[in-house]
Amino acid sequence: MSAAQPHRARADDTPAFDSTMYYTIRNVADLNFGLSSGENMQPQGLVDTEAAGSLSSENWQFFYQSGRYFIRNRDYGAGWQLGLTPGNSSQPQLYPVTTGERNLQWTVTKVDLGWQLANGLLGAGPVMVLNPSGALPLMQLGGSNGVWNITKNPT
Repeated sequence: MSAAQPHRARADDTPAFDSTMYYTIRNVADLNFGLSSGENMQPQGLVDTEAAGSLSSENWQFFYQSGRYFIRNRDYGAGWQLGLTPGNSSQPQLYPVTTGERNLQWTVTKVDLGWQLANGLLGAGPVMVLNPSGALPLMQLGGSNGVWNITKNPT
């Protein structure tokens, strides 16, 4: 499978996602599993991948602001957002919202097979990938494991 190629930059500043909708996030390398906060809220905001459609925590909202997104999980609500910290910059997880710092900001870029998610703490380069040896997503240089299918979930 060839590496994902970015599309041309958008001419406007219109968000690609509706903040009133929930979305599922599944890696194109294995669409049978979706990004989830786990059953009944994992301790410390850990996220992983679970069998697609099995948990309400597979529902995510994307809030757009000035070219970046803040990503929230349905089960955790508005008080938590997906991000990284300087002490944990390789494994995305949910953190309590205190400010809109770069570690909670994501650039979501359309590529040939789906979307790539890069965190503001790391800048350009590393993207969220499906860990080939486990269920936890990681931040690494892309490839096919770094492409995600983001789909509206009307339920």
